[in-house]
Amino acid sequence: MRQTHKTIPIKSYTFKVRLEQDVFPNGKSGYFAIVPEWERRGAVAQGKTKIEALKNIQEILEMIVEEMTEKGAKVSRRVAQTSAYPMVTVSL
Repeated sequence: MRQTHKTIPIKSYTFKVRLEQDVFPNGKSGYFAIVPEWERRGAVAQGKTKIEALKNIQEILEMIVEEMTEKGAKVSRRVAQTSAYPMVTVSL
């Protein structure tokens, strides 16, 4: 018997993030991750490492996109590339 798989609808968004190194008030260095077009929406995060800053901005972007989707707003192509297929992005 052949098994069929149901496709789950999903939309992927890819954002260009600006990563900046900075010095925290305690003198230790860290990183800021910023999506300039959405900075006013709160798309700014920090972390002790580049990876931590990128993970933090991803969580923020997920919340912003989720909120926009719930309100029926669309994500501008100027801000993010979209795909109707699941995507994985690897940043080095």
